Amino acid sequence: MNIGKSGLQRLPRQCRRALVLAVTDGTPWRALKLAAVVGTLLVAINQWEALLGQAQLSLPKVFLTFLVPYLVSTYTSVSKDLQRTEETPVHKSQSHG
Repeated sequence: MNIGKSGLQRLPRQCRRALVLAVTDGTPWRALKLAAVVGTLLVAINQWEALLGQAQLSLPKVFLTFLVPYLVSTYTSVSKDLQRTEETPVHKSQSHG
């Protein structure tokens, strides 16, 4: 899906910021690493019979098993980054010191 620059600008400011954060600042790499570890463990737990040759491997389930941790990690990172950018910094005149 290609939104294009003008389509992206029509989105609310917060949504644009969230989309940018989801694909920058190391978020995809961190989410991919987490999904690789968690997804592998979950496949071993949920598809162990297929891995031992006792059942057929369900590729859609394997795909979702990796996709869900990736999306959860991305959502968590974006939420944290959005919250951090919304916090009002304390000015020196307001600090106790």
